[in-house]
Amino acid sequence: PRIPLRSNRSCISGGQSTGRGVVRAAAVYTNYRLRDRMYRRLVIKYNDMLRREQALQEAGRKEADAEDGKLRELFGELDRMMTQERLYERKNLTIEEAARLLGTNRGYLSRAVNSFAGVSFNAYVNSFRIKAAAPPPPARADTTPIKVLADRLGYNNLTSFYNNFFKETGVPPSKFRQEIRRLGPDAADLA
Repeated sequence: PRIPLRSNRSCISGGQSTGRGVVRAAAVYTNYRLRDRMYRRLVIKYNDMLRREQALQEAGRKEADAEDGKLRELFGELDRMMTQERLYERKNLTIEEAARLLGTNRGYLSRAVNSFAGVSFNAYVNSFRIKAAAPPPPARADTTPIKVLADRLGYNNLTSFYNNFFKETGVPPSKFRQEIRRLGPDAADLA
């Protein structure tokens, strides 16, 4: 009983398909693992950047004592409102609204933020929002849905939150949370 040649070809062809499938699966798995490692490194880098930024801000505050007192005072009041009153959580927060709350004008507030934070008003507000979304240990066990978190932090839509978070950390919000959980409470010490 000789097996027809056609039948042998289909067996060989089937074996090649299985081999290709295994190679593809291995490539997909490898890509997934590499991306996860990259995200983990980015989360660690972000933690390190937050520590350095905090040290620089403290040093900058000491250095800024020699600069314009009124700008420093204005920025200090804005910073207090951001940290204590969580002004950044307001939806549609504009520099005009912040200036009105501080009893000054838009241009003066803009100059204060640029001088002392080194960024635009919008970037300054977004940095508070993203830091609140990616807090330092041990407050990282937050399981609030990302959409709810974005809304709570004053973002009008999830896309803006996602883009700003990715811009600030280099990692999508869900991956950031996943990597933080994986790294555990000592994540800040891994950098």
